[in-house]
Parts: sequence; C-alpha cells; structure tokens
Amino acid sequence: MKNKFPRIIIAGTHSGVGKTTIAIGIMSALVQRGYKVQPFKVGPDYIDPTYHTYVTGRASRNLDTWMMGEAGVKKSFLNSAFSADISIIEGVMGLYDGFSGSDERGSTAHLAKLLETPVLLVIDGHSMARSAGALVLGYKNFDPGVNIVGVIVNNIASSRHLKYVKESIEKYARVKVIGHLFRDEHLRLKERHLGLIPEYEIRGEQNRYGFIRQVIEKNVDIDEVVRIAEKNKGRHVCLEEASFVRAGMVSEGRASAKTECGLTRRGKQASDERQAGLPLLPTPITIG
Repeated sequence: MKNKFPRIIIAGTHSGVGKTTIAIGIMSALVQRGYKVQPFKVGPDYIDPTYHTYVTGRASRNLDTWMMGEAGVKKSFLNSAFSADISIIEGVMGLYDGFSGSDERGSTAHLAKLLETPVLLVIDGHSMARSAGALVLGYKNFDPGVNIVGVIVNNIASSRHLKYVKESIEKYARVKVIGHLFRDEHLRLKERHLGLIPEYEIRGEQNRYGFIRQVIEKNVDIDEVVRIAEKNKGRHVCLEEASFVRAGMVSEGRASAKTECGLTRRGKQASDERQAGLPLLPTPITIG
C-alpha cells in the first residue's frame, strides 16, 4: 500500500458510549486477519492507547490538534501510518466536543476534516427506536464537512429493537448501520475516576479481549470497515508542511507525486534521528 494511508475514525455521540470497546474489537479483528494495524487516539488521553497497543502490538499515538497543532498532527499520523496496512483512530468524548462550545479545535470532527478521514459513529441505542434516526441525522447535518459513513449501535436489547433502530437511521439519516452490540456487561471495560483503568493494571483479563473480538466479528461488518478505509486511501493528507526528508536526501525541486511520502527513515531509526536533532527539511511531496 505504498503512498496510501487507509484510515477510519471510530467516534461517538458522547463519552462512555462504547468507543474504546468497539475500537479495540475492530483492531483485534483486523490483526487476526493479518493486517498491520496502526492505532491512534484523538486528544491527550494516555489510558485508552494502552489497550490499542496491547491488541495491535504497535504503539498507539495521540493526535491532538489543540496541543500539537495541525502540522504536528499530520506529521505524527504520517510517521506512524506509513508502515501500516490500515489506521484505526479512536475519537475523544463526543464527535464535536473540543476546545469550547463554539470552537471545533481539539475535537474528533476537527481531526476528521484535517486528515480527510471517514467517521464511524457509535451511538447508544438504549431506550430509543425511531429517535435514533433523528439523533444520527443531527450529527450528520451539524457539520456537513464531517464525513459520517456508517453507524454502530451499542446497547441493543433485542433483534426487534435492532430492526426499529436500523430502519430509522437508514431511512431518515441515510447512513448505513454496519454493526451493533447487544447489551452485555461482559463487554464493559473497567473504569475509575479518570476513565478506564490502564490495560497494564488488568493484564490478567486477556480473555476479555478475545471475547470482545469475537463479538465484534459476529456483529460488525469488518469487510465494510476495510472497504471504507481503503476507499479513502490516497487522499491528500501529506501536505507540504507535513512532509519531511533528511537534509540532503532529496534535492530541491526533485520531489514528485511518485516520491515516497513521509519520513525517509522509519521506525526506531527515524525516532533516533529526530531525537539526535538531525535537520529535517520540508519538501513538496504529495500522495500520488
């Protein structure tokens, strides 16, 4: 997948809606299929990434437009996504929650637009049926620049409940429901005052991750997740300020659409070079 960055965001209507459970289930299912999955977390959260890292075997990276700036987010994304088959980005809080009630900065929506990444919206279907269509329609229309391409409904009580919720969302919001989770306390990750308990503190519960993966594989269309992410690859994330090569590696004006996008050094070597202070120069490399 040279010069391509298949990617998708798992966002939610609010905190506690099940984003992390669904995200790690999808990540684990993709790893099981042989994909190299690069996980990311929107915002400065240091707990959720411990789960991502455990199930994928790759260090989860934070993408925070408020603290890192847009160029910093792009560089971080490209550096980690370059060697992966697919990137799964877990959102923060609700889709549109950011710096303030009137400013999108720091929100998952802001990141989705910045990286031109499609969004799977996780909603809580508890105690609603036809209203689910109104909920998703509101999120879809709030900012047409955010590409909500699918919905996963959590807390479904029965097959009949699922039928009503799915009908409403697909009829009124015209967004496909690609998955659901039936109500099950065994899917809930342990929490405390800061949110989830870090993965390394509950490492004796690895069987839970296998259970989550099995539930996700049964109830979420993983092929559709891949299709959506693949359809998005090749979008122009790699803008001038986010593309770097080592000084002297590429002559000025020699870069082209066929040139590799990202860092000329990857993995530990790239990290060592940055930490050593080796000069990095911007170059007008784009995705072909």
